[in-house]
Amino acid sequence: MVGTITVTNSTATYAWSTGETTQTINEFASVSATYSVTVTDGNCTATDNVDVTVTPNPTVDLGNDVAICAGDSILLDAGSVHTNYLWNTVETSQSIYANASGLYSVTVGNGTPSNVGSSLSFNGSSTDINISNNSVTGSDGFVVSFDFYSSNLPVDDSGDPNYTIVDQGSGGQWGIQYAEENGTLRFQVKTGNWSSVEIPIVANTWYRIVAQYDKANNSIDFYKDGLFVDGMGVSGTLTSFSGYPGMRINREHNWNFTIDDFYISSDVSEASSLRNPGAPTTTSNTLVYYDFNEGSGNVSNDLSSNNLDGTITDPSWNTNVNTHYINNCTATDQITVTVNPLPTIDLGADTTLICAGTSETLDAGTGFDFLLMERWFYQSNSYQPPQLELYRYWNRCQWMYC
Repeated sequence: MVGTITVTNSTATYAWSTGETTQTINEFASVSATYSVTVTDGNCTATDNVDVTVTPNPTVDLGNDVAICAGDSILLDAGSVHTNYLWNTVETSQSIYANASGLYSVTVGNGTPSNVGSSLSFNGSSTDINISNNSVTGSDGFVVSFDFYSSNLPVDDSGDPNYTIVDQGSGGQWGIQYAEENGTLRFQVKTGNWSSVEIPIVANTWYRIVAQYDKANNSIDFYKDGLFVDGMGVSGTLTSFSGYPGMRINREHNWNFTIDDFYISSDVSEASSLRNPGAPTTTSNTLVYYDFNEGSGNVSNDLSSNNLDGTITDPSWNTNVNTHYINNCTATDQITVTVNPLPTIDLGADTTLICAGTSETLDAGTGFDFLLMERWFYQSNSYQPPQLELYRYWNRCQWMYC
């Protein structure tokens, strides 16, 4: 894992536990570790540390490429030690049977399952949620989390559309949107200038998304399924904003997606618990929380003490339970399966019985890898010339009888 750790103080000197003396260090972490820094500014010093937890990557091996015969199948097994599987055939089992030529790949993960219950879908033409006509977060730090799914991500149209999930403020204060040119979700804040971080996503997959603006440490961070993906330092203060249009989900209502458990808190320290499986728990710092368990109607009830119930236009409610995986490190392997066609063998029509002591030539043709002929005699109890001769041929794919 490559991570960036930043300390913001332009006039200070720095002494990291790694021996580095720069304001920012980039660490390739292969094991969990604690990183500390001592900052000296004049006669004043301060020390802080951060724990970096590294989840080991799983391993998967489908074996060497393989050839089978037409009509046969082969079992492809990704191993039993993983918690989740996704084949390029869309199957999610540990093993699958392959009976057609092609490239088969599987991605395995070791994450913890988290269930998504009732959720709300946006139809891409009119659905939106008006949360507040004023700023919800103000200019203070905050953390936002939600479960997200889209079956039809917008394609790159070489323009600059706003495929917004949530945003706040006329002209922009902060927001999370889909950047179709990169295939990523983008979390951006305006602290004088715009700053943004991104995480890659694919269609037909549930994600737990957590984004935080840490005002005290002048940083923004973006997490996917419990894992840190992108972060950066920012300067200045979040743009002050109040008044309409406030905060809205899918403001442009121009694309399809589904969300669940939408939560915002003013306490950025809650980010660590929000990255874990399960629904959020409200605290005194919760700004809004919608669990979308209503299942019907045009109102999403705010479970925080602020009572900022969301007004929904053209809702599409879902009650299916879906599972995705938190802290899910993955690995992928692939195998090519080749299906060889069966050969054609024709020994011709049955022949008249020949006399003892004479022979008949039977020709199975050329081009076979291996040919074995056996002659079986079927006789009655009393001795008499053979009644039937059965020849059996082996050509790598199967026995052929005549």
